[in-house]
Amino acid sequence: MATKYEMHVYTMGTRAYAEEVCAAIDPGGKIFGNRILSRDESGSLTQKSLQRLFPCDQSMVVIIDDRADVWEWSPNLVKVIPYDFFVGIGDINSAFLPKLEPLAPVVSPPPPILADPAAADAVTSEAGEVAPEGEGEGDEEDDDDDDDDEELEDLIPSSDALAQSEEDERLAELKKNEILSRNTEALEAQVEERPLAKKQEELQETAAGEAEAASAGQPAASAVPVANGNGEVSAAQQPHKRERPVRKALLKNDDTELMRVRKILETVHERFYEAWEKHKPEDERRKRKHSKRSEPQVDYDVRTIIPRIRTQTLEGCHILFSSVIPLDTRPEATEIWKTAHAFGAKCYTELTPRVTHVVAAKRGTQKVDAARRRGGIKIVWLAWFTDSVALWQRQDETPYLLDPEPRPDAGVSGDGDDAQLASPPSDPHQISSDPEPDADDWDELGEGSAGGGRTRALALESAGAGAGAGDGDAGGERGRG
Repeated sequence: MATKYEMHVYTMGTRAYAEEVCAAIDPGGKIFGNRILSRDESGSLTQKSLQRLFPCDQSMVVIIDDRADVWEWSPNLVKVIPYDFFVGIGDINSAFLPKLEPLAPVVSPPPPILADPAAADAVTSEAGEVAPEGEGEGDEEDDDDDDDDEELEDLIPSSDALAQSEEDERLAELKKNEILSRNTEALEAQVEERPLAKKQEELQETAAGEAEAASAGQPAASAVPVANGNGEVSAAQQPHKRERPVRKALLKNDDTELMRVRKILETVHERFYEAWEKHKPEDERRKRKHSKRSEPQVDYDVRTIIPRIRTQTLEGCHILFSSVIPLDTRPEATEIWKTAHAFGAKCYTELTPRVTHVVAAKRGTQKVDAARRRGGIKIVWLAWFTDSVALWQRQDETPYLLDPEPRPDAGVSGDGDDAQLASPPSDPHQISSDPEPDADDWDELGEGSAGGGRTRALALESAGAGAGAGDGDAGGERGRG
């Protein structure tokens, strides 16, 4: 990718951390050079901005990150799946970032009901007291003076407000230190316990035992006739050569995320320069004819190319969510609804003839039953949606069906019991997450490039301490260990 993109690193880690990672994966500095922007120079600990790198034009910039919220859902973003090498540690550089919002929101608990009448009276008096009759009838000048005093009191922060602000800052600092301490302890435990090294030693011991068992049935030596100088033939013992044990692989190299990202980057690059070559003469004529007018948006812009590729993922899918969106939430404002539209799907709040998919988090809802009775609708687990979105590719619905379709050769069992219903797919790399089981649901109630140009790309981090795809672990398009 370095031949087609100019690689940059934008990390929420420190500059020393980013330089160490880049030195490990790019020792010659041929890929990233000195193009590193860390939190020491970013200007913000919670948000990332393309303006810090490219203040004039972002039409050729592709962002690669596993967090879309820190980029405010920029159209330049290609969101990727983080790679966790040390599972359970998480992102060591995410302590400063805002909490990641889940795709399926969780219902917030209702406000507590005050059982004590005195407490209720106290709350009422804080909200605003009702003055008795006659009190307030007095001199207008006194009222004006009182109003002026109240305005001054409002302008000057009270000691209670200052104390509360200091307390909030102290709690935030304690929480940040707790996260950093927990990550440090987890890393120290990894070094002390050496889990990967111990597993590797166990594998090698098993391999050595298998090799000894295999060689036990073979003769230790073989007789080979040798002629001496007197013409006599003697038998010489030739020992067998012991083969070196093959080092068994401990980790499975089955992660294909980088290949998927490479394919997307190549597609963006190809379409960008195809559009550039196609519109270049037309743009030149337009510039001469309308030199004083603002140029309209053209096709050779990654901010239009990337969304166009993304919408092809679920294009033609008409989705009805069931047991996914909480009851007290406006569906159009939820993250999952916006994500579905961003990937080309159309969403509905009721079962209509246009619905093609019912995405459910559990069985037995009214919408699931109604869709089953109507027929011709794919009723799938929420994992189908989240996996399709994460991979930018519509997944086959068959493994995700709530009720798997019966095979043509499958007969009815003798006891007449129905076939066992399917469960959500248990993929070891499953990236989807179901909502809280007790969360109420709002929908329960109703139904190459021509010209050889180079495009800029940001090599951004995804979560994972030592993960290679963690925030700060930059490598290629995305740092992966």
